[in-house]
Amino acid sequence: MKKFYPSLLMAVACMLSVGVVPTEGLCEIKEIHGADSSFRTGPIGICWGMLRGASGSDVQVLIRIRLLPEGDSPYAYYAVQAVHPLTKATQWVVPKRPLEKVNTASAPRESFKNLTGRRVYFYRPSAAEPELVVYYNSVPDTTPELSDAAQLEQYFDIAFKRLAQRQTP
Repeated sequence: MKKFYPSLLMAVACMLSVGVVPTEGLCEIKEIHGADSSFRTGPIGICWGMLRGASGSDVQVLIRIRLLPEGDSPYAYYAVQAVHPLTKATQWVVPKRPLEKVNTASAPRESFKNLTGRRVYFYRPSAAEPELVVYYNSVPDTTPELSDAAQLEQYFDIAFKRLAQRQTP
């Protein structure tokens, strides 16, 4: 019986390599590391900001997702998930919802103590699984922390204008 398993594995590997096994419905999820507090991929811009409360300890972390003006997005939905770096435990910050022109996910900075990472999922209109994932290992180091909401909105406007001018790879 032990000799049967290697032969079976070899046969399956050969069938996969020549395309005999049907792969319809299988899609690859494209994963991109966000890496910076302002990031662009195609017609989507993602910017991070922090809004400091009156006491200074109640800081809200905002992830602003905006469709950039020069093109239609192939994505109709998005979701944001918090992720533990070692155990990979997850918690939804924003469950799957329609992707509007401007979207915001916010969470207290305290929530980043255990679930430090964030994954932003983008879904095509009829897809159950995401096609694009932009992941962050933590709050980007370049994320500004402001005490005035109007200043944070001004920062977002400037950052998205800059992103709109960038060419995507």
